Amino acid sequence: MKIMNLAPPLISVVTTTLNCQSDIEITAASIACQSIQPYEWIIQDACSTDQTTARATNIFPVAKVYSENDRGIYDAMNKAVNNCKGDWIYFLQAGDFFASFNSLEILSSAIACNSDAHILISPVWEVAINGDINLRVPGSITDKYHSLKDGSFAHSQNHWLTDMPCHQGIIVKRELLESIKFDTNMKVSADWDHLLKCISLGFKAKELNISPISWYPNGGYSHENSDLWIMNVIEICSKYADYSKVLQHF
Repeated sequence: MKIMNLAPPLISVVTTTLNCQSDIEITAASIACQSIQPYEWIIQDACSTDQTTARATNIFPVAKVYSENDRGIYDAMNKAVNNCKGDWIYFLQAGDFFASFNSLEILSSAIACNSDAHILISPVWEVAINGDINLRVPGSITDKYHSLKDGSFAHSQNHWLTDMPCHQGIIVKRELLESIKFDTNMKVSADWDHLLKCISLGFKAKELNISPISWYPNGGYSHENSDLWIMNVIEICSKYADYSKVLQHF
């Protein structure tokens, strides 16, 4: 009897954790109820001292847990990439959760329809600090890159940061994340830095016209360190645009 070679599983979901036992449960539950399961759920844990990993694996027993010290969330994300086997990687952090039971199925279909892309970007739901719910629909990161390069961002009526993608709505080819790492010196906005760097090197990003993939509660590290966040954004933009124009805009 001939044994068929099955296609390799598609998506690795990654969550980086540190002492977030309450938040991890909603994330785990949203993964466990998906209509199609991810290839793997990678939990990159920074040696939590609470029940974070135990609560996660109690809900999703086949999660793969890697526990080691790191130098912040982007270092943890880089470490997690090295442990992934899926063709594509999606970061869903503790407290974030999928928007519906078929979010991964929607992403899988989008991957099949955009085989020439390296990065896919979807809408997400944001829960603001005051409880308001906002639909975050991303603009074109490629257009934003070119607006920095040609200086047109400085003359735009809307703030340049309007409709920037959220990492909860971004899925990236594993090979790209293996070759281009997140800058661990950038404590807040290394995901935006990574996006723009990939575009500058010619990798293709595609914004998807699909249902929101996930929910995320605002108020994390970047919100608590807004000064550092804007400094990082200025640093990122100044890699592609005149520094004085960047300062005037922000």
